[in-house]
Amino acid sequence: MQSRDFTYVGTVCDVIAKALVQRTSSDSPVNLAFGVRTTVLELLESIERLAGVRVERVHTDTRRGDVKHSQADNELLRGPFAGITAAPLDSGLQSTIDLMRTTI
Repeated sequence: MQSRDFTYVGTVCDVIAKALVQRTSSDSPVNLAFGVRTTVLELLESIERLAGVRVERVHTDTRRGDVKHSQADNELLRGPFAGITAAPLDSGLQSTIDLMRTTI
């Protein structure tokens, strides 16, 4: 089982816009993540529940060199963006599903 620290694209856009307005920059990369680890299967279950569809699961061998679990360190993000909060996973997924339904 794998897990990742997912961030909704709307949150990414909010942080980038705020950085531009505030003229915030960093000499090193800043992880835009919020320290919430979600398994890929939990993500799939949320998508199924929100979209009202069943997705076939196909499990394969782990790819060589793939990271099993990732959770970003957001210390550099918290400095200039102390008040920023992440969209809850279900909220971001629902917005994405709604957008896809209106554009497809």
